[in-house]
Parts: sequence; C-alpha cells; structure tokens
Amino acid sequence: MSVLEKLGPVEYALIDAIRRSGSSDRTILAAYSGLSWPTVKKSYTKLKDLGILIDTDETSQTLNSSLGCILGISVGTREIKAVFCDFTFRPLSREYLRSMGMGNVLDHFQRYDKLDDNGHHICMQSSQDQDEIADIVTEIIEGYLSLSAKGIPLLGIGLAFPGVVNPDTNQIISCPNIPSLNGKDIIGLLKRGVAKIIADEKIPLVVEHNAKTCFINEKELLYDISRSSKNTDSVAFERDVLCVYAGTGIGLGGCSNGVLMTGIGNSFGELGHILSPIYGNEILSENECCPFCHRQCLEWLIRKNVFHSSTIEEFRDATERGLLETFSKDHPDEYKVLTKYVGFLLNTVINIFNPEVLILSGRIFDCIAELRNDIESLKSTYTLPYVGRQCRLIVGNGQAYGVARGAAINMYMRRYSHRGSVISWPV
Repeated sequence: MSVLEKLGPVEYALIDAIRRSGSSDRTILAAYSGLSWPTVKKSYTKLKDLGILIDTDETSQTLNSSLGCILGISVGTREIKAVFCDFTFRPLSREYLRSMGMGNVLDHFQRYDKLDDNGHHICMQSSQDQDEIADIVTEIIEGYLSLSAKGIPLLGIGLAFPGVVNPDTNQIISCPNIPSLNGKDIIGLLKRGVAKIIADEKIPLVVEHNAKTCFINEKELLYDISRSSKNTDSVAFERDVLCVYAGTGIGLGGCSNGVLMTGIGNSFGELGHILSPIYGNEILSENECCPFCHRQCLEWLIRKNVFHSSTIEEFRDATERGLLETFSKDHPDEYKVLTKYVGFLLNTVINIFNPEVLILSGRIFDCIAELRNDIESLKSTYTLPYVGRQCRLIVGNGQAYGVARGAAINMYMRRYSHRGSVISWPV
C-alpha cells in the first residue's frame, strides 16, 4: 500500500495547508486548513511518522517532494504542453528530466519548442488530426513512465482538453475547436500499449476541461499572494472566485462558496458561446456563424470582427504572440471593438455571478498590455456599480504551462486529496 493511501481527508487537508502556506507553524496551518489546533497537532505528527514531512532544521519541516511525480498535459488547438510536477506541485526542470533519462523525449520535442534545459515544460505544435495528437500525448506519457525505472513513484496523469469532457469516463464529449476528438475515449487513443501499462500499474489518469484546470492552477497561485502578504484574509480565501480563460475559445472556471463549479454534465463554463441580444437568434449557415453553436456567439464575433478570421487556422495565425503584443497600436479600430466585447464579457460574468475575485487568463490577456491597463475602466463602464466595485480583477500569471499544471493538480485532487468528494477549498 502506498503511503498516500494511508491518509484520510484530515491529513490531506493538512498537506494542502502546508503546501499553500509554506509554513510549519501550527497556528498558521489551522487558519489555512480550517482544522482545529489540536487536530493539526495530531495529524502533523502522523505525517512526520509516515515520512510525508521531512526536517528542514531542528524545529521546522516541509513536504517530502520526492513522494511522487505528477504529469500534466494540456491539449490546445495551437500547442500541446506538458509539465512534470513533484509532490509540492513544483514543475521539474528540463535539466532534471534529462538527468533522469528523458533526453530522447526532450530532444524530439525541441525541434518545435526551442526551449533550453532551464525551462520547466515541454511544448509541441498541436493538430486537428486525432492520430497526430495521440502520437504526441503517447510519447509524453512514455517518457513519464520511464521515470518509474529511476525509482520515482508515478502518482498520476492529468489531461486538459478544450470542450466538454466526462472525467468519470475520461471521454471527450464535445471538442468544438478540435472536432476530430468529439466523442473519443482518451484511453482508447493511446498507442503502443501505453493504456495497458497505465492500467497494470494502476496509474490514475484524469481528463478535464481546460478552463477548469486553468482556474485550478490560478486558484492555487493565489496562495502565493497570501503567503507573500502574510495575510490569511487575502484573495486566496475568498468564497466565490472565477477565472476567464481566453485561448482559441473562451471558457469559465470557478468556485462558489469554495466548491468547484461543474454544472450538469460537467459542462459549466462555455462562456464563448453566449449571445448578445442584438445578434443571432436564428440559426445561420456555417460561414456566417460559429460552427459549434450555429449562432453568432461571442467567440465567433471576436474572431470575425476583431481578428478578421473565418477559420481556426486563420485565427491562430492572427493571434500569434508577437502580433498581439503590438495589436492595439497596429489595429486601433479593431482594438476598440475588442474592448467592447471584453466589456460585454465582464458585464455577463460579474453582474450574474457576483464573484469576489475574477481572474483573467489566456493569450489575449497575457499579450495585449493595453487591455490589461484598460480592464478596470472596462469593468466600471460595463458592470453595475454596486456589483463591480466589490469584484477584484486579477490578471493571470501568464505561465506558459499553467493549464497543464492545473491538469496535474486536478488529477491529484480527484484521485487523492478529494477522492470520493467534490473539489473544494477552505473559505
């Protein structure tokens, strides 16, 4: 039996508190976990006895990062990214992975990503073809499986896809921007006997929507703000937190009263397909509207009226990082249109959900500095004042591997810390 299988909800809550606070102070851990001080003391001793906590000096301990490695993979329309995290959710460097025998995998992907060994993720160009996607994902997982021969415990694999997925069956229900994946069972896509190895070694594999894993990553990063400010009354402990993820599509993830929002059929968050009252009540031909919802939704309007794109490929080319970084200067009229659509988005999310915190993540927010600068003004203009004033806007951290890291954390939560219960955070 793995040492992690000996733990219950209380011990996992304490592990989360230690990871998030970076502290071994029992009073701080009680505040972060919601557990009583005596419970923290008793459970802390158990974690030390099991080797989950290791000494850093005579009076302090930290989590044992070598307890296992988690693989997170995000499959997007533009790129497929992978990150290998230790037990503290810290991404392992490519240099370390090379030292553990993954040089062939890194060298293969380096043909595209051009990253040196100081980086912390693997990146490969994505595809609209399910076979090509399956080849890339399989090769990444094969590299992960090779770590077992080096004595590294494999805790599990998390994958994130755009669209609606069923994490209980690991099936992609609907993937509008990569339609070849519609209805596919992820296990069935894996090649070269990898699925059998995963099953035989009982390595958990969990699939989730990329907007949810983006939110999970950003939510966990809020604790860094709390830790740096030494304030347990910070944004990390707010009850209602949402995250807009604007990649090729536009998704929404979040928690309500600290509980991850999933919706019926795990389909919460298809924000890009909302309709403005002045557009699209009628179903139109494919070249006049979104090919997924068959109406002139927010995603389609942004692609058409801001980036003058009629296909995913055209939109991908028009939103390359370098082009976005100078977009407001090079295309001032289109930028004004973009701000109106972003204002409409803020109006919808803030006025309806009333979140205490709204995180804005994804390529558009990461790359267009003027949009980040204008965002507070847009909130004031487009939202109800008594609602908007209470909502704190935070621009996401812009990590290149954030969605993949969120997929890894989601796997850990679903199969370890929150197994048998809904994912939640202390409030």
